[in-house]
Amino acid sequence: MFHINVHLAIMDIFRPFIAPEQQHGFRSYLPQGASPTSIFAASVKQLKSLIFEYTSQHPPTHYNQLFPDSIIYAVNAVLKDKLDPSQRFYFFYYIHLGQKFMSMGGGRAVNGTMQALLALAHDRGAITSAEAVKFTEKFRVDEECAGGGESRHGEVEGAGGKEGRGENGWAVDMDLAIADTKAAAVDLLVTRFEEITLFNEFTEGIV
Repeated sequence: MFHINVHLAIMDIFRPFIAPEQQHGFRSYLPQGASPTSIFAASVKQLKSLIFEYTSQHPPTHYNQLFPDSIIYAVNAVLKDKLDPSQRFYFFYYIHLGQKFMSMGGGRAVNGTMQALLALAHDRGAITSAEAVKFTEKFRVDEECAGGGESRHGEVEGAGGKEGRGENGWAVDMDLAIADTKAAAVDLLVTRFEEITLFNEFTEGIV
């Protein structure tokens, strides 16, 4: 988990200096003439690899309480790489990991984070509203199984960490958070998710 957090820190350091469309596509681990862009992209690549390694070595019951942070960062990264044929695979894999964490006692904080990430994916064209809706009932069941209470890691230090929190919760849209933490917060994105699911219910069979 330490190495995962190192790469999250690197991404936080360099993100403000790199356009979103330049934050992916890097294929080599040690570039010639390292630049902020290549360093950031290398950390994205390493983060994706480390998440696979971490989840293959540890059962969900042993996931670190800060593990949802890595899911937020990874999802933000894969949603930018629209040319990656594996984009949807990675996205659904990370959502699945979030569901596992929630079923082990992640509670409402992780539930909200997953809904916010689904809203982000929908608005960036990675998933349809129907696909977003499919997760709604599963989230509800997982939250009930987890007791529907506080997150294992608490509301104050939830996914996104202390510094990532705005007045509406922790930041989930990491690029937007650079300029507007409030607009990038989990609460507003959860509201957006509810709008998406509600619209889908009203238009089902019509459009």
